[in-house]
Amino acid sequence: MSKPGRHDLPKPIPARYLYLGLLLFLLLGLLTLYQVRADWRARVATSRARALYEMVHSTVPMRPTDTPGVLAWLKWELSSYLASDSVDFSPELITWQKGSYVPEQFERLGELLLSSSTAAEGDWPVAIPLEPEDESLQMRSQFYAALEDEWFVVTRRTFLGGADLDDREDASNQFLRDALTSINRVQARLVTDADSAWLGGVPGKPKLVRFFALCEDGTMVTKPWMAPGTGEDRLRKAFLREGRELRKMPKLPSLVSNEFFFTFDYGAPAHPFYSGLYLDLAGSGLITSLSVPLVAPQSGLKGLFGVDIAFDLDWEDFTNHIQGPLTAELVTLEAPIALSNGPWAALASVISQKGPSRLGQAVAQLARQEVTGQRYQTPASIYHGFAEGMGAVVGFPVQRDTWLVLLFPETEPHFPVLSVALLVLLFLLLLAGLEWNRYRAEAARSQAVSEFQEKQNLLNTMKIPITVVDPNTEEIVFGNTAAEDLGLRQGMLFRSLLPDRLEVREHYERMQVSEPGARRAYGLPLVIADSLRYAVIRSVTVTAPIETIHADERHRLGVLFILEPDSDLSLFTAEVVDRTRMDQRNKLAGLLNHGLDTLSRVLHRHLSRHGDHPFSRWLSGYLSNRIQVIAWLLTHWDDDPPPAEYLVDEGNLRATLQRAYEVFDVVRDDTGLRAQLHWNNGVLADAEPEGTAFEARLDWPETHLLAMPVRGGLGFFLHEVLVNAIRHGCPGDVPLLRIYLDPIRNQFQFSVENRCRQGADPAEPKAYGGRALLRGLARLFAWHDLSFEVVGDRFRVSWRADAVEKAAQGQGD
Repeated sequence: MSKPGRHDLPKPIPARYLYLGLLLFLLLGLLTLYQVRADWRARVATSRARALYEMVHSTVPMRPTDTPGVLAWLKWELSSYLASDSVDFSPELITWQKGSYVPEQFERLGELLLSSSTAAEGDWPVAIPLEPEDESLQMRSQFYAALEDEWFVVTRRTFLGGADLDDREDASNQFLRDALTSINRVQARLVTDADSAWLGGVPGKPKLVRFFALCEDGTMVTKPWMAPGTGEDRLRKAFLREGRELRKMPKLPSLVSNEFFFTFDYGAPAHPFYSGLYLDLAGSGLITSLSVPLVAPQSGLKGLFGVDIAFDLDWEDFTNHIQGPLTAELVTLEAPIALSNGPWAALASVISQKGPSRLGQAVAQLARQEVTGQRYQTPASIYHGFAEGMGAVVGFPVQRDTWLVLLFPETEPHFPVLSVALLVLLFLLLLAGLEWNRYRAEAARSQAVSEFQEKQNLLNTMKIPITVVDPNTEEIVFGNTAAEDLGLRQGMLFRSLLPDRLEVREHYERMQVSEPGARRAYGLPLVIADSLRYAVIRSVTVTAPIETIHADERHRLGVLFILEPDSDLSLFTAEVVDRTRMDQRNKLAGLLNHGLDTLSRVLHRHLSRHGDHPFSRWLSGYLSNRIQVIAWLLTHWDDDPPPAEYLVDEGNLRATLQRAYEVFDVVRDDTGLRAQLHWNNGVLADAEPEGTAFEARLDWPETHLLAMPVRGGLGFFLHEVLVNAIRHGCPGDVPLLRIYLDPIRNQFQFSVENRCRQGADPAEPKAYGGRALLRGLARLFAWHDLSFEVVGDRFRVSWRADAVEKAAQGQGD
């Protein structure tokens, strides 16, 4: 067999192999299609069953504004309808709850509510009998109250005393008095200025529906808005109707959802809260709530009060806006649905009068299944039902005595015949394209042979350095003109271009190892023309002899890209330099925060109160020494532990602890300083006036010393540990500092422990600050076994330090 020439190309794959591969692809495609069809049918059945189950059998919270299922669909449909150009409605009014956001149109009304939420003085509310008590309420009581000749509907939990308002010391009664007074203030202002002055210019024809107030103990107060001059008979009927609405859900201790309304941060400045649009539980249609915080000053109970505002939405137009496959019908009932019956019979009788329809048949089927005459049925905001063979039916009131009824039809998706046909057509087109490319490749083969020869001729004119290296001897076998211009000549060793640095040579040797997955593009510094240059090298194995460049299968072909430090390397080094600077800034910030912040605040407060005082003068000098310690730490942060040059004895330690007592006593006696240092909930919060901030138990023989590399290092470390224990400890607890000598190891054993606050997790890294700082200090001081651990309900920091024994006075050496 003759040796192939250098211009020979590998033979193409025989066409029969390609056709066999296409036949295999067709068989696999048919098998996949069959499996997809089976999985598709199973998925359709599962998804339909699951969707119907969640729609029909899921429960619904009392204030449904952001719940899944039908209400999620209703929210999306309302947003789409109100955002259309045909409806006069501002997009910002559609917005759901966004913290302190209040639309511009309601800012004046919010300011009125804020100005009215103050402590109440004067009259005391009294309970008034309007109708007999409803025995169906199991966990709450309902009654009517009057204040300043104004009526209110009140519901609260039974253990709060029902309608007993005689106890003026009762916290719930005090909140009730404050809430009723605040509502009367707002109503008086609205009656004086007319509600159009507050709601004028708001799109959607808004109108006030009711005032309301909620308390954290479950108390709820409502007062329907009635125009001035309304007769007593109409007023009485309105309050009785409001009372019937509040008797829904008789098994619940409270009617409303606290997580929907109580979103205030009572520690922040008070501001109005805009709820967004939602369907009113009491049947007033599409409403929004505007409320403000209300805190009873005597009892401290937290709550809120505000107003409900309804919008005159064209529900008939909204119903026509709903697109298929849903079927919707707006039904107006002549009388409210009795609590002892479900809604389907009443709805079916009205829908049947409009003529036969699929929706009417589904509702009629549910009406036949409805059980009537029961003693009581718990009413709901949304009623679900499933009509066999037709789909799921949903009904809910959108206005008083007006219901929206929808049919979600049970549909069977069709098999995607068109998609499958297109897939087959695509396969045929791919087959034709493959055949065309086969013929095209044959024609391009001859052209590629001649182009390859031309590319070989271009090697000498290329401006990118190209070299061929024998990896066994590292000898440069070939270099083009650009490589020779850089000094890379034939016969020299590539290793001779490397600078005399150990890390560079180790990196170069790693890159020469031939193994699966080895990196073949790497960077190296090279000494070129007596100057240090940086280059990126792309190295590949020669797979076939290339006579023009004297390369065969033993060699490697390398392409060099010389980088310029100012333009190329700076793109990489800039990020490294910035990250390094940021790390140094973070270290400096941590040292200043943990080393100077607390003592600086204590010194500032002590100077402002006592002026020139011995303690202030000492603390000023101590801060100066602390700055020197910080400077020393920054200088030696990444160094090895320096030699110890400073000795600490028992007297030094006791003086350090005595000054720590004085610092913590200043913080303990100053509540403002504790708040400034965020120590309000720590050990000093409930400390005795004459008590100690921490307890110290010392067993430090006079014959032993502690060697430190820097003066003030021990005080710096102890101060940081004690501050953490006092700041994060349980109020009233006294942290314990123990220092004793272990004679066997000849080491001082240090430990600081405190009892943790209830609910705190001291094992969380953020619970105790400065851990990285303490670890760095312990390493520089050559201390041992620094640990942070939780033992029961106590948090402990412990470490060991080598002791130095001092020779006795006058003793010979």
